[in-house]
Amino acid sequence: MRRVRMLTVALSLLLLAAPAAAHDTKEYTMLLKEDGVTPDGVSSGVLVSTDSLFFYNVDSREEVIHRVLIDADGDGEFEGVDDMAT
Repeated sequence: MRRVRMLTVALSLLLLAAPAAAHDTKEYTMLLKEDGVTPDGVSSGVLVSTDSLFFYNVDSREEVIHRVLIDADGDGEFEGVDDMAT
């Protein structure tokens, strides 16, 4: 009888437990155009480590150079250890 009660309590706790939700991998495409980037950046807190950013240069001007800077630590400076630049 005691085992049945313990089993019932254990199953009840499992049913009440909140289901875990995982983040689906997302891909974001950034178009580097003559008048700027489309879309105009990615909102803070949206990207996670499994997401991907793709940058496509669709600017047809001659000898144009685009530089991509990523402020990974969000301090407003692009010189940090985790920050990236192309």
